[in-house]
Amino acid sequence: MPLPSERATQVVKERGATYGDPTPIYQDWADYMTIWLRINGVTDPEGLIRDVVPSDGAISNIFLKLARMKHGIHHPDNTTDICGYTNVFEIIEEAE
Repeated sequence: MPLPSERATQVVKERGATYGDPTPIYQDWADYMTIWLRINGVTDPEGLIRDVVPSDGAISNIFLKLARMKHGIHHPDNTTDICGYTNVFEIIEEAE
């Protein structure tokens, strides 16, 4: 059985074949998250205002899928995952 690091390396190679260079995608994700954190009172240009909460994590996952789609990667699971993360967001928001 391959080691977890070996399996992870294989997954990264497979994702790279599907999604390409991750750098521009994660730059867009970082830009989306920066905006989200600022408009939701987590950070400002001076730094941290409040802790990140679980619903911020759900939004982060949505932004990653949107960043992939922005780069023309319309894998069928993107929209399904966005819907799923939206459901997760709603469940967390009710609990928070």
